[in-house]
Amino acid sequence: MIARLEAATADNRAAIIAEASGLRNRLAHDGGTLGESGRLSVALSWAHRQAAEYPEAETAARLAIEAGQRTGDLRLEADGHNALGGVFWRRSEYAGVWTAWTTALRLREETGDESGTAASLSNLGIILDDQGDFPGALEYYSRALEIDRRIGSEPLSIAATINNIAGVHAALRNPEVALRHHREALEIRRRSGDSRSIAVSQNNIGEVLVQLGQMQAAREALGESLQIRRAINDRQGEASSLRELGALAMAEGDLRRADELVRQSLLIREELAESWGVADSAILLGEIALESAQPESALVWFTRAEQEARGIDARKHLIDLLAGRARAWAALGEGETAFRVQNEQIALREEVMGEQARRRIELLELRHETQRRELELARLRESQERTEAELRETAMQSRAIGWGLAGLSVFAACLGLALRAQRRAARRLQQLSFEKDHFLRVVAHDLRSPLGNIRWLSGLLQQAQDIPTEVRKTSQMIDRTAERLIETTTNLLDINRIEEGAVDVKFTEFDLLPGLTEVIAQHEPSAQAKDQTIEWSRDPASTIPVWADPGLVQQILDNLVSNAVKFSPPGGRIRVSVATESGTVRVEVADNGPGISAEARGGLFKKFATVGNSPTGGEDSHGLGLAISHGLANLMGGALELMENTPHGMGARFRLSLPRPDDSTGTVAIKD
Repeated sequence: MIARLEAATADNRAAIIAEASGLRNRLAHDGGTLGESGRLSVALSWAHRQAAEYPEAETAARLAIEAGQRTGDLRLEADGHNALGGVFWRRSEYAGVWTAWTTALRLREETGDESGTAASLSNLGIILDDQGDFPGALEYYSRALEIDRRIGSEPLSIAATINNIAGVHAALRNPEVALRHHREALEIRRRSGDSRSIAVSQNNIGEVLVQLGQMQAAREALGESLQIRRAINDRQGEASSLRELGALAMAEGDLRRADELVRQSLLIREELAESWGVADSAILLGEIALESAQPESALVWFTRAEQEARGIDARKHLIDLLAGRARAWAALGEGETAFRVQNEQIALREEVMGEQARRRIELLELRHETQRRELELARLRESQERTEAELRETAMQSRAIGWGLAGLSVFAACLGLALRAQRRAARRLQQLSFEKDHFLRVVAHDLRSPLGNIRWLSGLLQQAQDIPTEVRKTSQMIDRTAERLIETTTNLLDINRIEEGAVDVKFTEFDLLPGLTEVIAQHEPSAQAKDQTIEWSRDPASTIPVWADPGLVQQILDNLVSNAVKFSPPGGRIRVSVATESGTVRVEVADNGPGISAEARGGLFKKFATVGNSPTGGEDSHGLGLAISHGLANLMGGALELMENTPHGMGARFRLSLPRPDDSTGTVAIKD
């Protein structure tokens, strides 16, 4: 019956739901089958949700929770809370969603259900993603992905989480990182042979390539997505691909082609009675008409969009179409009407922003409460372990005294007291170190969410029209400051993950040169602003293969080149070289800055290490980058070192050593 519910369509769903409800009620009256009734209730909740029957879906979810509690089946209870959160999600009741899904997460962790735990973490990431808390969403998605990879979850499930991570990076304006994740998801989906998800990845890649200005590559990716969707008769996906291709044509100035493609997407969405999509395509057609100097036609399209958007309360669409309508009236010389419509759009935008801000604050408070409870539980567990250890110690001491000779009893007692004092001091020192690291980790977690919200709000300000220049400049300064603080908190989390052995190293054979080229290109503008030159040389070989984690290697190289630019004087020279020696690849980054004194070299790779020098352009430096890079290099079987033969005052020269594929023994995920 559960399989029939999952396979139900709009045509037969009502009949199957009625049949399943009758069976569920019969099972519920027999105590021996209460668990089966609960599992059927979970499936019924999903089916009711698909039919937009939210009261019935909520009732079914609560029956599943009750069945789990009565039978002591924590997994069933967790599934019920998960289903209940899905109902709240459809209703946009975010506080209820968070409470239900965090409860499901706690129960799944308690029962050791790692697959369910990963699913719950992804769900929580989706909430934060939807509310604009992108750093928080990235945290939950990454935790889910780590578990899924460790337990060998379904490849398509792993690809979906990677896809979500890519979406967050796109929202955070990191298109290069987003593109890398989207391509990784695409590769997994191609190996799985799932055409629908392959098309989704190609569509996503096309959107990111547009952000990067790579229009030809974007057109090819979107075209492949469209071809696949047509081949599998995915009409909804076909309409989406046509719409994206139309937006691309508009960006390139081919307005005739753009109008043709978006009209095709609109026809499909009208055929499917997809109100959200109809409004979306109509708005874009209005924008194309405005670009084509046809304001009357634009007003017709915006009116069409409004009919659909108001029917489903799609306020984001309403904000967009009102902005377009105001521009159309202005183009027609109707200034008073344009002013009135623009005020209507501003009022609606402020209302939506206020509601979203309230929801984000509510979620932040709930997240803080969840983390506070987790911290209390951790302290209770630590206290319990300490008490048990002291009891064991006392029992051992009692036996020792009973077995000891009477003449040595005083000596043994004194020795025991001294040892206990020593152990207590060691435990206290360890506890203080743990509390300090935990405090830094908690602070970093707590800071990233509000900082993400600050960036989101400043981004909205920058996108707003007709705001004073000073306000726009201030919002840009706020965004840059928040970005620097997010980088600092990310570094704090990275160093803690390294120290705790929680870094998942994904070894693979890859060519070092493209990544190094990309890093140098990223830092060229900063170097040019300080009149610096970056020179680099390498072996004549066209490729230099290494055996390591591409993302972690990129992070190390970025830190080394960034430091060289930061600490080199204006007009300075930075030299990057790559060579192979005895089966090892060596990358050296040298500068002609002030260098590092002999006193500072001993603790150079420790946390918060300072070398007594300041960045020459006023850049930030927190003493974490080298510690992180050193730790990551060691995890990959490589090394990062400061070359000792560089005299102080003559610059600094760092060498990164990485193993070649010939020396590798296989893929290793390091998790001590």
